[in-house]
Amino acid sequence: MLEASGGKVFTRGDLRFLASMVRPGESLPLSYQRAGQKLTATLTAGRNDPQAVPAGSTFRLDSLPGIDFRKGRKGLVVEQIGKKEKAKTGLAVGMEIVEINGKPVADASAAGAALVEGVNQVKARTGADDQTLAIRLPLNAERE
Repeated sequence: MLEASGGKVFTRGDLRFLASMVRPGESLPLSYQRAGQKLTATLTAGRNDPQAVPAGSTFRLDSLPGIDFRKGRKGLVVEQIGKKEKAKTGLAVGMEIVEINGKPVADASAAGAALVEGVNQVKARTGADDQTLAIRLPLNAERE
């Protein structure tokens, strides 16, 4: 059982709704049970930065659907990729994209800014090996 702000929470939707009502800087007290022990925590809402990606979390780039990334040491690491996307891009799980079109891509916003419609030159690293891939993004007219 979970409680938030003194009320019972029955579903994830209940918790999402309560959390959505918390303004940036405000807190939401939580209580829950784990291994029969009642524990408490406080959720504090931060400011919404659309470019921010929490450390360790995965994300997708709008222009590269079907590929999950996480922030790596020097670029974006492929966490998960569909068969179709793997065949189209040459990317594989574990590869770290370090440059797109000659620009370093340390985060999602840099990658999004570097990608262009048409052919993109992507420098990817697997262990100590670097390779250059050509990843083609469709033109607007081809998407429709």
